[in-house]
Amino acid sequence: SSTEDSVVEALGAKALLDRALRGIKATVFAYGATGSGKTHTILGHEREDFESLPVSPGTDLINDRDGLVARAVKYLYQTADSDLQIRASFFEVYCESIYDLLEPNATALPLREGQGGFFAPGLSELDCHSSDDVEAILREGRRSRRKASHKLNRDSSRSHALLVLRLSH
Repeated sequence: SSTEDSVVEALGAKALLDRALRGIKATVFAYGATGSGKTHTILGHEREDFESLPVSPGTDLINDRDGLVARAVKYLYQTADSDLQIRASFFEVYCESIYDLLEPNATALPLREGQGGFFAPGLSELDCHSSDDVEAILREGRRSRRKASHKLNRDSSRSHALLVLRLSH
């Protein structure tokens, strides 16, 4: 079994993050069969204890339970200058519709294309001042995901979730 550090290294995630800090768009996504470890790789902790994990305010130290998102965000805050600003949105695509995971009772959002690419008008975008802020966004958004059980996974998400971090200096 791979360690989280070896996965991050093999992905070239730090090189992607360094490019993102220079203004170049970067994307990492996970795909695979049900039960193959996508959620664990991206988020790090088991679903059952995600809610109960201790929060360590102000700490950007990587621990062995961190997944790719936590490691990436901690790397950004450790590497970037103090002018770094991060804004985050978290949404899901379910049955070809977009839903804001930070506004769980909201209706589907439209998808538009503009000069900067695709966007969803009305999608929440929150300021993040630390890795703990991003973790809180993930925790809140995961509560709103659509889930259903099936033979291979009792808590299978029925959608595709996207966390978007916008970096600026």
